[in-house]
Amino acid sequence: MFAIDCHDHVYNKRIAPRAVQSVGEFYDVKMNCSGIADELIKISVNSPVKKFVINAVALSPKPVCKLNDFIAGECGKHSEFTGLGTLHPDMDGMEEELGDILMQVVFHARMAEEKGMFTLQDVIDGVTDKLIERHPHVFGTVKVANSDEVLTNWEAIKLQEKPERERVLDGIYKGLPSLLRAHKIQKRVAKVGFDWTETEDVKKKVLEEWKEFNEAAALQDQVEMEKELGDLYFSLVNFARHFGLESETALNRCNNRFVTRFEHVEDRVTESEKGWSEYSLEELDRFWDEAKEAEE
Repeated sequence: MFAIDCHDHVYNKRIAPRAVQSVGEFYDVKMNCSGIADELIKISVNSPVKKFVINAVALSPKPVCKLNDFIAGECGKHSEFTGLGTLHPDMDGMEEELGDILMQVVFHARMAEEKGMFTLQDVIDGVTDKLIERHPHVFGTVKVANSDEVLTNWEAIKLQEKPERERVLDGIYKGLPSLLRAHKIQKRVAKVGFDWTETEDVKKKVLEEWKEFNEAAALQDQVEMEKELGDLYFSLVNFARHFGLESETALNRCNNRFVTRFEHVEDRVTESEKGWSEYSLEELDRFWDEAKEAEE
């Protein structure tokens, strides 16, 4: 049985008071971490939800992938509310989805504990140790002058923690969204000097890739078109990075703008009680322009 001592809450006592104080001072709020996750852990022991999850995983031909789907799905929903792709975060949505993510963490840890692999306390202790080790300027005696020095220390400490990472690009995971992964790859190689110093050179590369894509398109060569399209995207991500822009966020915001504008077009069509086929593209474009003007 999974015993919970209400006087021995699951969080790391070495860091919690200091961390809560630091975060509280930063946001000017009072925080209380007492009993964090205790009730959720109790529920996770014999919950019908847990049984449903276990049954769903058991029926899956790839159980680990199924578990990944659950937690990835919750993280994806959370990004809908955080401001990734929007200028206005939805705090109520963030609160709900963070709870769903926490539930996934607790359930995953509980299932691992039943297999004798690790416990939720192991997870918390591990991330606590990592937090302390990577922030010696907060929890130790190291002095830093600015955020650049913090990042330099961070990278050096990570290299010590992960000695198996022998290559420059080790640790940039293939499962990241493609635009974000491209940004991280380019940022990492730039640290060792593999980058243009002049933005105009990056622009020339974009135009070169655009030309090569059009040449492949003229030949209707699908294989070459896909290759050149990838090169074009990669060069655009790099061009954006040189201006301090992050392409994943930019595209998300573009997607959201499109959805908002198209929904206005859809509303106008619905209000008219006419079918889509009864409108010309020029007429629909006028509705689109209305939506754009409303944003300004």
